[in-house]
Amino acid sequence: MVHGKTFKDPDNGRFLKPDEVDLSNSKLPTIKATGKSPAVSFEKMSKSKFNGIDPRNVVSEYGADVVRLYMLYKAHPSDVLEYDTSGIVGMQRWLNKLFKIASSIQPSFALVSPSELQDRISWAPENKKTYFLAQKAIKKSTETFEDTYSFNTFIALLIELSNHISLLPQNLLLHKSTFYAFEKLVIMLSPLAPVSSEELYEIITVNSLSSDSSGASDLDPLSSCGGLKAGSVFANQWPVLDESGLALDSFTCVVQVNGKVKFKLDADSSLLQNNDDLKAHVLSCPDSKKHLFNAADGVPKAFKKVIFVNGGKLINFILA
Repeated sequence: MVHGKTFKDPDNGRFLKPDEVDLSNSKLPTIKATGKSPAVSFEKMSKSKFNGIDPRNVVSEYGADVVRLYMLYKAHPSDVLEYDTSGIVGMQRWLNKLFKIASSIQPSFALVSPSELQDRISWAPENKKTYFLAQKAIKKSTETFEDTYSFNTFIALLIELSNHISLLPQNLLLHKSTFYAFEKLVIMLSPLAPVSSEELYEIITVNSLSSDSSGASDLDPLSSCGGLKAGSVFANQWPVLDESGLALDSFTCVVQVNGKVKFKLDADSSLLQNNDDLKAHVLSCPDSKKHLFNAADGVPKAFKKVIFVNGGKLINFILA
């Protein structure tokens, strides 16, 4: 159910029409007639409460893709959606980020064979994480469309993947893992933002479309990598999960000092459940010099105890 922003006169409880409220400062609306602050709430939309929304206005301003993504991201279909366009700009910025990524990788974009994606031992940790996040999103996408309809968490994973890609340095950005992951992101996005997905697809594949006019690809019999289809993004099969890609050989360790997070670092998975070696690894990283060493003599501070949580995914240094 969608609830709309509702304004009431604090003196008599009368519902106010939108044109009776000064919304020039969205955080501090005022009643035009009295200058007082109205009571603001979200209630079921109705004509008597003057809180209905004409979607044509917001679609005209932001586009149907942005509005659709915003509403799906805002709440689970079974939950109440508090319709407030103040947050819609964030979704517009995300789509703009996708177009920026597409333009960045387009000149070097190329198809990759399944064997190139399966042999990931020599990949940099950041590229392995790109592949991992792509598989994580693919798994969630299938669950979402077939069972849970949790589009909000699915979109959140797409955002997480794109944020990771956007932070990659140039030498790691123009890598087969990025080409694979971004292509799959665009395909998974297509049911939710068809116009933008079609444009993104055209950008990245302008020089890389399969020469097979039938749309079949000899690169990807399982449709789990490569296999771009000529023409529309909707001609592609849905991405297939690679279970092996869900296992990372590294993990993020969160380091706390007296219960407060100070920094994070990547560590090899072999250090999980290996407290002594993991502690030594943490103390050897540059960030530890600031938080875990004495500035005067450069030796480690005295620790009352060191707490390892979740096998070492979080370490809490308690100072003596």
